[in-house]
Amino acid sequence: MFSIRKNIVLEIILWATFLAYFLFLVKAVLLKFLPPDLIADQMHRIDNELISRSFANSNLIPFKTIIGYIVNPISAKIAIGNVLGNIIVFIPVGILAPFLILKKYEFWGSFKVSLLTSFGISLAFEVIQLLTYFGSFDVDDLILNTFGGVLGFFIGYLFVNLYHNFMMKYHGKTVEH
Repeated sequence: MFSIRKNIVLEIILWATFLAYFLFLVKAVLLKFLPPDLIADQMHRIDNELISRSFANSNLIPFKTIIGYIVNPISAKIAIGNVLGNIIVFIPVGILAPFLILKKYEFWGSFKVSLLTSFGISLAFEVIQLLTYFGSFDVDDLILNTFGGVLGFFIGYLFVNLYHNFMMKYHGKTVEH
């Protein structure tokens, strides 16, 4: 009974953490520079012309933005901030998704869940940016965000294994990954 209740509490904590993180992600990715009144106004103005203009400003060529930072750096600080920011902001997806979806961390299943969840959330954000003009669709953001999720998976997998080894060594307990 205690173990079941403990697992439910842990699951509630994980979901609450993910929800708080997801709200942060929406603010950081979709609503980063927009005041609330402009957001409401923009939502009422979605039409074909807006979508066409947004599509014209999109980057559909993989690594174009990243190579642009290398070849013609506008500012090293901006370039590094954009690249690292896109990676770092998705690390929690890769860590949390296997726990929330699979309830455990086993290598290939967890890797696939982290990869697909990161890609799916990032793609949804990019499509929303394309349709609403809250930003611009950039395939490089999709690549970097997905990489961040995969990096998060490896970080999570490392910590799960360290925890598992610690429990075995010091407590003689086997814990499920």
